[in-house]
Parts: sequence; C-alpha cells; structure tokens
Amino acid sequence: GGSPPVPADAAAGSEPPPAPGDSPATPARDGSLGLVARLKAAPRGLLVAGGAVGVGAIVLLVAVISGGAGPLPDVAPAPAATLADPVPYDGRSPIQARGSEQRVLVQFRRAALGNLENARGLGADAQREHIDSLKREATSTRSSLEAQGVVLRDVVAFYRVWNGFAATVRTRDLPKLNSNNLRVRTVRRAYPASSEPVPVNEKPTLQPAGLTATPPIAVLDTGIDAAALNGHADPGYDAVDRDRKPDPGKDPSGTNRRETSGTALAAILAQASERVMPIRVASLRASGGAAQAEATTDQIIAGLEHAVDPNGDQDTSDHVPVALVGVNAPYAGFSNTPEAQAIEGAAGLGTLTIAPAGNEGAAAPGSGTVGSPASAPDALAVGALAGPEPAPRTKLDAGGATVDAAVLAGTPPKRGETAGPVDNTEAAALSDLAIRLRGKVVIVRAGENPSAQAAAVAGTGAAAVLLAQPIDDPLPSLPAGRAAAPVIGVTGEAAEDLLELDPGTTVSFGAPTRGPKGEAQTRNASTFTAQGPSAGGLPKPDLAADGSALTISGVTGGTAVAAAHVAIEAARLARARPELSPQQLRATLIAAAQPNDLPPDRAGAGIAAQPTSGITADPPTARSGPLDPVTIDLTASAGTQVTLRATGNAEVTPPTATLIPGTPTTVQVRLPRPGTTTGRLEAVNGNRVVASVPWLVRPDTVEPIAVGELRIDRGGRRVRFTLGAFERGRQTRIQVAERLILDLIDEDGKVRRTLTFPQGARELMPAEYAYTLPAGTRDSLTFRVRAWAPNQAEDEPTVRTAK
Repeated sequence: GGSPPVPADAAAGSEPPPAPGDSPATPARDGSLGLVARLKAAPRGLLVAGGAVGVGAIVLLVAVISGGAGPLPDVAPAPAATLADPVPYDGRSPIQARGSEQRVLVQFRRAALGNLENARGLGADAQREHIDSLKREATSTRSSLEAQGVVLRDVVAFYRVWNGFAATVRTRDLPKLNSNNLRVRTVRRAYPASSEPVPVNEKPTLQPAGLTATPPIAVLDTGIDAAALNGHADPGYDAVDRDRKPDPGKDPSGTNRRETSGTALAAILAQASERVMPIRVASLRASGGAAQAEATTDQIIAGLEHAVDPNGDQDTSDHVPVALVGVNAPYAGFSNTPEAQAIEGAAGLGTLTIAPAGNEGAAAPGSGTVGSPASAPDALAVGALAGPEPAPRTKLDAGGATVDAAVLAGTPPKRGETAGPVDNTEAAALSDLAIRLRGKVVIVRAGENPSAQAAAVAGTGAAAVLLAQPIDDPLPSLPAGRAAAPVIGVTGEAAEDLLELDPGTTVSFGAPTRGPKGEAQTRNASTFTAQGPSAGGLPKPDLAADGSALTISGVTGGTAVAAAHVAIEAARLARARPELSPQQLRATLIAAAQPNDLPPDRAGAGIAAQPTSGITADPPTARSGPLDPVTIDLTASAGTQVTLRATGNAEVTPPTATLIPGTPTTVQVRLPRPGTTTGRLEAVNGNRVVASVPWLVRPDTVEPIAVGELRIDRGGRRVRFTLGAFERGRQTRIQVAERLILDLIDEDGKVRRTLTFPQGARELMPAEYAYTLPAGTRDSLTFRVRAWAPNQAEDEPTVRTAK
C-alpha cells in the first residue's frame, strides 16, 4: 500500500497552483512550451500547470497539459469568406487541480448489473436482488474504511453500469484505500465539446411535441431549459446537484451567465422531432479564479446510471435506447477507464452511448487526440465535419472603417471603448493590466492558442474580447462556458489595422447574423476535430457528421453537435429495428457511413447515413498487429455482389465477393509495408459504398514511454519524476503511460516493497508524479520506476533508478 503521499510544495496554508488549462501561458515562438523553475530539467515540450490525481500511492505534482499554450493544430485551407470555424478548439487538461483532497472512484471486483451475462433479460426481481447485494458490500466496505480513519466525503454509489462509489478523500489517505478487493480509479475533468451558442437574426421554428410516446434520447451535458423545447423534454435528473431539476445553472461568481450547451444540443434533437431526457452532468463552476463549464467522470457515470434506470426503482426496463454525451475529457483516450466500463455496462442494459471525439485537432505521427468517453470500445465516437452552418458575422465599425468580423462566443455589445492590444495573456501580466481592461473591448493579438487567450482576458472583466489574427487562417470558436465575455474575431489585413488602433477608440458592433455559405462547399473534416487513434489503440472516431447547426439557442458547433446528429439517426434506427442490441446498433451505423474520401483517422467509416444495405461487419472497427492481416467478417441480409477496396494502397483479399445471407464472408487487408496505419475497408455495389469498416494496424515498433530523471528530496524520502510527453503544435504530440510500477529494491535488485497499487498505476496522463515515504522506512533502499507505453513490450519497460 505505501505511506501517505504528500503533494509537492504543499506547505500548510498554501494555495494550490492554477488548475490545468486555467493559466494561458505564452509559448516560445518556435512552438516549444515554457517550464517553471522546478521543471527546468524536464524534457523540452512539457508544459506546466497544477493538478493532482490519485494513482495509488503516486501523487501527481504537475500536469503537463494546459489549455493556454502552444499553437493550434494544423489548419486546413478554408472555404471562401471564412473567418472562423464554428467547431471550437479546446485542448485543456482533464486532470484535477492539485490539493489536499482528491475526488476518486473506488471500484469493487464484482460485476455491475449491466456486466452480468444476459443482464437485460433478467427480471425486475433478479435485477433488484443483485443491486441490493452490491449495496450491502459497498456499505460494509465504507464502514470498514471509516473505522480505519479514512474520511469519505460526498459519496455517490453506483451499481447499475459500474460497481463502486465516488468520494472526496484526503490525499494522504489514498494508500489506505488499497486492498485486494478495491481499485482506486482516476476522476478526470471533461468539458462541453460544443461551442458557445451565438444568437443570430434567424431562429428555427420548433414545432410542439406530438402525442406519440417515443423513447427519449438522454442528453448528458449542462442543464437544459425544458420550457424552450416546446414540450419535447421529459423529466430528467441533475447529477451535479443530485435532484430532479436539471435546469441550466448560473455562474457561481454572480454574473448573468448561464449554462448553454445542454439546451443547444437538446434543441438539435427536438428540431428533428426527438424527445429529450435532460441529464445534467456538467455545470459552471469556479476554476482558477474564473468560472467555466465542466464535468467530472464520476458525474458522467451518475448520468449513465440514470439513463438506464430513469425512475430509479432498480428495474432497468425503462432504459433509454440512446444516450448522447456532450462532454469530452481531452486527450484521455484510454479504453478501460471507469466511464468506458460504465458505457459497456449501459450497453448491457440496452443503452447505446454516443460521444464526441473531441475538439483537439490534428495529432503528430504516433499520437492521437481523441478524448474520453469517446475512446470507450462500446461508445459510438463521432468526429465533426466542417459546416454546414458557418460561423456568425457582425459588422464592426472601428476607426472610421467597417469590416466583417466573426462572432466566436456570445453577443457583442453595441458599442464600447478599446483597450490594448494585449500580447501577453499570462495571469501575472493580466493582473497588472486588469484595471485598464475592465469594461473595455480588449483587442488581443491572436497567438498560437486564441481560445485560451480570449478566456483569460474575458476573466479580467472585459466587456468583450476582440481577437485580431493578421493571417487568414480561420479562428476557432470558443468552447461553451469557457469565456466570461463575448468574443469576436477578425483576420487578415483588417486584423492588422485593428492592432494599430489607439486605446480608447470607440467601436460598435452590429447584431450577429448568419454567416455566408460558400458556393458548392465540400464536406471536409473540420480542422479542429480530434484525430485518432485513441490512446488505447482503437481506430477512433467511428464515423463523422455535420459539425455545426442553427438551433433555437443560436449557431453552435463541435464534435458534440456532430454526435447529436448521429444520435438522431441512432434513435430512428432503434425504433425501426427494436430487436437490435446497442452493439448491433453501433455496428449497423458504422457500416452504413459514407466514406466520401474523408480521412479515416478524422472521420472513421465516413459520414453518418441511415442504413439501407443490410450489410454489417464483425468487428465493426478492426485492428491488427504489424505483421498480421486485418480480418473482417461481412454479413448481409440479402445476397449482394460487392467489390472490395481499401485505403492506403492496402491489398484486399478477396477483391470481390458474393455476400450470402446467414454466411459471413471473411475479408483480409494487408499493408504494403509495416507501420502504424489507419484505414478503411469499403464494399462497393455499383457506384455506391454499401459497407465501410475503419481499421488500424498497430506499429511494428513502439516508442518507449519517457521517464525523467528520478529526483530525491526531503531527506531521501520523496522521489519525483516526469512521465510521458506533451507538445502542442500544428500536430500535437502526446505520450501517455499504460502502466507504472514504483518499487523499493535492495542492492541485489530484489523488490523489498512495491509502492503502487497491485498491478501498478494505470492509464496515466503526461505529468510529474511523486511518492513520499514516512520517516525511517526507506532503509537505504533504491527507488525504481518501471513504466510502459501502450503496446510497449512487457519485458522491455522504461526503467529509472535512484539511491
């Protein structure tokens, strides 16, 4: 188990540093990311921000992901007249803020209800009996922990989709949670994967809900304004406040801001005549001196618990067929997280979970930017296409000239006086300028992460933020709930002119209008949609859909918007074919997607479409080792002659086939040479793709996980080290750890004590970690760290030691 861990530099009465993503540091111009003094020896490219996460006895000291530094991902050529993309760029850290307490998930070994064989077929009495049994075990375990002096605050128990509980505990008590029957799991932060809705001069008409009692789609996001949905909202649940009032929450700092993303997503469903079950899992909450919309993974699990048992009577026969998750934990694309297990449990009870792939953009070779819960094997992960609704516009009058500007968040003020331009948006610099910026329209020179810059300046009390980007690349919209003020963007020569304005210049803004649609727009993947594979090595996303929409809340975009469009198709298919299981629904929708020459690592099988061919694949997304063929079985409901082809010059065997009902046809795909490759198998009948299957071939070599030099302090009792790597860029590089074991060994290399939980700490984000021993327990032994990247050979870990 180990002794109590202590966060670095946590002196009594000291305040923890800003949470990851809350401090928009300015990177060096070459794209490298600066470090604070205590990480000067860390690998170049790591970015510091405070955070803490329970990983057994290991304590996270410094997270290496921040939403405030580094360039945006690679920007594709924009359609004509594009100032901005309605799809936002996020890139914040999912890691909890460091502190003396941590929110953790504690997992039991027994199966949750949804993981039982034929769980869906169990009668109500059998389901209740199993849940009651799990409850008795959980109650006994918590009583035992409390008897050992472990204080468990704010406990929330789970039994249906995941067996365990969430609790807030003292960081020093984490080792006491270690036992053979418990597993402490990480709680991460997630953020709305849609942009802040911008009200415009047009609004779609939302017809009153009909009398047909169709099952609703559960929407797990911020609170939802049921009254605005004109009868399309069913009773819901608030997993944040734990009551039956999932209304949009207010800004805790006292402004007029309210949560917006949940209502916008729900409106997309209602506009398609779908009913909605609001489940509030995200809220506006204080973070690093400001307020932003966020969720935690335990709240996502609580939301799924309600989706499978809406009335809470322990009988899941009232489950919803489709649950739409609107939030994303950036970069945390592991396959076996608690939320991934909960999605599997929900599927076992009849609910398909649809999730946004994330808005973190392009990845460097060997990396992926897909987040969680989209990375779950049983989730239907959705990427975003560019458009079809362009970013809203406003007429900006400044210095005697009128220019077109994009509205990136909120509604601009009618007029105001300028301040700036501001180049440095670090917290210390803004603190010195705050008095001059408050109440002004602050001009900000857009740097390598304009979303983080805008959010930081908005936090000073600015009336509006005016991003000026002299180059013509489109600006990203702002994630919902991130900025406390309206944000407007100007690019190109007009931006250069704005940067020359004198402070105090009067500017005015016209009412936001819908942006102009380019002629004959092609359906490309959005610049800011996440790129696979997942950190867990899956070919994600699974498919893609339109990434923006005009709703009753305004124009909004993002991979959550794309996921909402797919949720509509899934709900219609579930009604048309109620015999399909969630796994079969997922497989059918993936196979029906239309490739349209979209990149498989950004769009999976292609653009979501209503299934018509009757062809499915097993597995619906495939993967193989570097020397093995990708093997896929195609099954058809009717005899079909198909031609088979694959992307990336891969060889397909057989090249043609006659699909016979009831008899799977085995197809193999081989690469011309080894290497990490995502691709797609396409079955063509005539001129039409009738089945599409994304696949991934794992690399023939794996880059070992980076472990920094072990540094020992506090009289030899504490060891600190960096793990993994993160470098934001036009193609973001991220290296995560699948497993880490920390031992004390003697001079002969024999393990005298293992300090991590059994089987090691799992699924670790790039960060600096530490372990502190009690006085007198080290006995001149040597610290040894062994760590593995995903797919790194078991007998070839990265090893570091220090006396």
